[in-house]
Amino acid sequence: METIKFKIRPYLAEYLMAKYAEDPAPDNELEESAAHFGRCEELYCLLYDLLKMKPKNASPPVEHNIVVAIPCKRNGKDPKIYNYISTRGVKEFDSHVKLMFDMELHHVIYKNIHQGRKKRNIDVVHEFIDRYNLKSISADGLLKNFNRHNRKVKESYLTEAQVYK
Repeated sequence: METIKFKIRPYLAEYLMAKYAEDPAPDNELEESAAHFGRCEELYCLLYDLLKMKPKNASPPVEHNIVVAIPCKRNGKDPKIYNYISTRGVKEFDSHVKLMFDMELHHVIYKNIHQGRKKRNIDVVHEFIDRYNLKSISADGLLKNFNRHNRKVKESYLTEAQVYK
């Protein structure tokens, strides 16, 4: 199995490893666990599209916080040759994972709201943090992110209502 290492935002790396790593706690300290995406996953297709041949002048990443298994299709890019992601590709991957993370977090909070607020939003966020073992971001930061998103959604509804009058 070929892997690729790169650096994304720390809490997103923790999220991916908790969600997709086959063995989150490896017994062998020298071998890191890798995130494996299923063939039907959006991240699998994105990663496959971002893979390029390694340029001759490219150096291996000095710092990394995530190890990802390279998608291997029967017909297509050979993982032994196409095992490099450019800086632009890493940023694109990071922003896509951020969107996925936010969607899941917002879904969990909205689900609680629509069920009659059985729990406080901060408690829902703490459960989300515990589920994915996130250490690099605070619950207050995630709740603030949700409140910003919720305000934008409400403003867009108000703007649309004024347009249709």
